[in-house]
Amino acid sequence: MANCCDSMLKYIVFLFNFCFFITGCLLIGFGAYVQIEMKSYFDFLGTPYLNSSIIFIIIGCVILVVAFFGCCGACTENACMLYTYATLMALILLVEIGLAVTIYVFKGDARKFVSDAMQKGMENYGSDDQYKGVHETWDAIQADFDCCGVESYADWRKVAFGKGGNAPDSCCRTFTEGCGKDVLNMDNATASAHIYTDGCFAKFESMIMGNVAAVAGVGVGVAVFQVLAVIVSCFLAASMRRKDNYV
Repeated sequence: MANCCDSMLKYIVFLFNFCFFITGCLLIGFGAYVQIEMKSYFDFLGTPYLNSSIIFIIIGCVILVVAFFGCCGACTENACMLYTYATLMALILLVEIGLAVTIYVFKGDARKFVSDAMQKGMENYGSDDQYKGVHETWDAIQADFDCCGVESYADWRKVAFGKGGNAPDSCCRTFTEGCGKDVLNMDNATASAHIYTDGCFAKFESMIMGNVAAVAGVGVGVAVFQVLAVIVSCFLAASMRRKDNYV
């Protein structure tokens, strides 16, 4: 009976870590894709958001190492490797909890940072090819979210692109070439008939807050999965060590 339970636990640990290994590979691939293919699209948010792709790659590599210890420990019935795996998994869980607490505590600062970075990115809109990513990203955001500027369409008056009274064509309710020409010189009621006047930051924040519950649910699920992995691995390692002592 004990051997049957040990075998079942061994396969459970192996399955956990196979899924963990796939997750690590996906994170490395996603980080590499962002770093290589989407670098210019983070210009308007600044380097911290670009560096996030490197963080994804590092986390993916750590996950691969942890999964290696878990899989090898389960397959070879090596108690030391399983204890190492459980320790690393527990450390990852503590880091995740620390990051979650940090994000919650500094969410106000993050809000201001993102808003300021978006405002700064507007200053480079339409300037030259070096900031092509900024131009394309702002056009995509404004077209997809039906918004204009950071807080409102009037933000475009504060940057070089809007000094002549022109708003980006991506702000228009009905897109046509040059549809944003002289819109910033109109009064608010007239302008709102031609372009979207709500800011993009509020739309971003609304979208994020609308998904907080789903993200929190996924986070809790992952944390529970990690706790179970630590418990099962320690139990299996202890069983293997007792078996070795009997031999």
